[in-house]
Amino acid sequence: MRYGMPLPDLPSHCVCGSAFSVNHALSCKRGGFVARRHDGVRDLLTTLLSRVCNNVEAEPKIMPLDNEQFRLQSTNRSPDARLDIKAGEFWARGVTSFFDVRVSHVNSQCHQNKATSDIFKEQEAEKKRKYQQRILDVEMGTFTPLVFGTNGGVGDECQKFLKHLAEKLSRKNGEDYATVITWIRTRLSFEILKSVHLCRRGCRSPFRAKDEHIDEFKLNSVTAEVF
Repeated sequence: MRYGMPLPDLPSHCVCGSAFSVNHALSCKRGGFVARRHDGVRDLLTTLLSRVCNNVEAEPKIMPLDNEQFRLQSTNRSPDARLDIKAGEFWARGVTSFFDVRVSHVNSQCHQNKATSDIFKEQEAEKKRKYQQRILDVEMGTFTPLVFGTNGGVGDECQKFLKHLAEKLSRKNGEDYATVITWIRTRLSFEILKSVHLCRRGCRSPFRAKDEHIDEFKLNSVTAEVF
């Protein structure tokens, strides 16, 4: 799939009405597979962070605003704004760190003629414009965008995060750093690979149990014969 080779036994059309292809399968939001791709990575990182950090929480709600003014108009000002992960003392003691995950299909049409590294930088910058100033000014914490690609790549910020996470895990467990970072990357690769396979092969049609039709007339007739 990474080399653009055709895959066998794919349907001709998606349930959304579009022509089915690998690129479409990895971008179509019908069936919830794109959201599950994101949630799988988020849940894995939350589990790993909980081993080395305190106050780890998935989808934490950000503190409400109190007339704060932000330099960037793109800053998220919603009272219901949430990020993907919160962890205490990840980067520094006494400082809460916030993370937001994005798993991007880098071969989609909107990313054509762009280098993968440029796509990751754009998406990291987009996340920072949306959340960083609010986290710094209101939460007094740090913000790190974690950008992954369906091709197995990661952004620069995510690369630094994974290395630091591996260092913490290796120190706590007394294990070799190279072994830990390899295990983390392998585990993430399988998580993304599993979600990519689900996007390609999963059923997007809603499942409905077949209703059993009960003929009340026949039921009453049988009841009458019994009595």
